[in-house]
Amino acid sequence: MACWNYDTRRFFLGGIRLFFGLWLLYVGLLKWIMMGPGTFVGYITAEFAKTWSPHILNVLLAWLIMTAEPVLAVLILSGRKARQVWTLTSLLMFLLTFGQTILMKPDVIANWQYLVLTLACAALSDPEPQDEGAATLTSLPPTAKEAAPRLRHISVSINRPPNEVYGFAANPENLPKWATGLGGSIREVDGEWIADAPLGKVKIRFAERNEFGVLDHDVILESGVKIHNPMRVVPSGDGSEVTFMLLRRQGVSEEEFFADAEWVEKDLRILKELLERSAKGT
Repeated sequence: MACWNYDTRRFFLGGIRLFFGLWLLYVGLLKWIMMGPGTFVGYITAEFAKTWSPHILNVLLAWLIMTAEPVLAVLILSGRKARQVWTLTSLLMFLLTFGQTILMKPDVIANWQYLVLTLACAALSDPEPQDEGAATLTSLPPTAKEAAPRLRHISVSINRPPNEVYGFAANPENLPKWATGLGGSIREVDGEWIADAPLGKVKIRFAERNEFGVLDHDVILESGVKIHNPMRVVPSGDGSEVTFMLLRRQGVSEEEFFADAEWVEKDLRILKELLERSAKGT
């Protein structure tokens, strides 16, 4: 379940990283190759000679711009330490905007737009990941962002006997009725259960029928990546408790992990409603 999640934030940051990084690399190399350091330094010092800014500061500013633009461009395109890099880029944009404001240049409006854009990217970028040796949390509400758990137990109480809940959930043909993350259809082909999921056709392998309420299943993507999904049904009073153990896989961000958790919760609520509604209809 929850093997597909479209993250608009990551899509936005990826597009801006590509656009802004290439643009900054272009204008940075243009100063070195087409204009040359001497010409650019002379242009900056001549422009700022009309203001209160001292000559030595103008020279340093010119070299800072020439150095920072290509370096920041490469760092932006690499995608590493995104929040720190976008923050440094915001400082550069502020410096350029401030300078153009002093010179009363008409294109200063464009720099203000770039400044706002880089600040937005800095705010939306993920912070550096926590130390892998930190304590593991087994449960965390979706709104908590302080630390990313490696495992989360997601449970739902169902007012039906465990054998009935297990019998329904263990039947692969019932999967499209409640596991929305695995698509809307499933069929058996040469002993393998194939589902049409948002990521394409996936294989689903279920734990053998058992009397312990074990509903573990593996989802195998077309790429060969296998996602293990531990799941249990246990007695709870006159009803049952269904628990799904969501494992955070390598490379999955906090936002993706919490979105997956919300998806699993939604699927378990569908399972609950199906079973309890069918009981009322009998």
